[in-house]
Amino acid sequence: MHAPAQYAPALEEHPVLPEGDGERVSGYRVMGLTFSSGHVLGLRRWTASSVGDERTSKIKATG
Repeated sequence: MHAPAQYAPALEEHPVLPEGDGERVSGYRVMGLTFSSGHVLGLRRWTASSVGDERTSKIKATG
């Protein structure tokens, strides 16, 4: 089994779109990572998409 930090680079280097006819995405996410400063990070990264280019969505909130 790989460490979580190894999955993101592998998905970035070799994105694979799941098979099917509908809308599909492939990628990774980090949800609710809290830092000692009180900031909370939410990140979603689509490395492959059937409906357009890859996308990154980030949310930073203070606690």
